[in-house]
Amino acid sequence: MNNSRGPRWKSWESPGTPNTSSSWNPHRASVSCPQQNPVPRLVLIAESVGDPASLVAPLRDVVHGLDANQPIYNVRTMEEFFQMNTITIFNVVIGTVAALGMMGMGLAIVGLYGLASYAASRRTREIGIRMAIGAGRADVMRMVLRKA
Repeated sequence: MNNSRGPRWKSWESPGTPNTSSSWNPHRASVSCPQQNPVPRLVLIAESVGDPASLVAPLRDVVHGLDANQPIYNVRTMEEFFQMNTITIFNVVIGTVAALGMMGMGLAIVGLYGLASYAASRRTREIGIRMAIGAGRADVMRMVLRKA
């Protein structure tokens, strides 16, 4: 890619991995990274055949050869990257939904308790008379809950 200031991408090729800029070729690799990056970090993506962890040391050597002061951190495979991002987002969504559900259930329980206690307080006189006549505790509870 070119712009008015020159090429924006620099490519390196090495034998033994696929070339991402053309058709599949098991004897070439292509690693591209931007030369001009407006953000203060640089992301390097490399495609490999076989174990991707085997490319970490050679890529560190290439980056340190270009700029010895360039820090290299958070090295991971694309599978690990996507799995971490999807699991993190999924866990945040599940946690939020669970918290909202628990708050809703708590509010419903408090509301039902308030409704039942209000109904019982309005009928204390009737409850007292029924108990004096001989109604049992279970009968009074059933009456209060049925009318609430």
